[in-house]
Amino acid sequence: MTVIGDELGNTPEEQSKIIKLHFEWYQLSATKDGKEIYEFESSADWSKEVFTARTETLIQFAAELGIYIQTPQEFMNQTNSRG
Repeated sequence: MTVIGDELGNTPEEQSKIIKLHFEWYQLSATKDGKEIYEFESSADWSKEVFTARTETLIQFAAELGIYIQTPQEFMNQTNSRG
């Protein structure tokens, strides 16, 4: 979210909400007075499979905007090569 947010002028928190709204990664609930509220999913609650799929979705989404994001493998290779 930081990379995409930096490129688009949003904080990571703002970008997270924008992404979750865009991809509908939320639950819509109603309050007692009938107002709708968005309960955004937390990535901490995602299974490994969901996290992996959504990471790939974000990398593709960013690429479509002309924003490069390293894959997890590229990131790990870069980190490991630093020793």
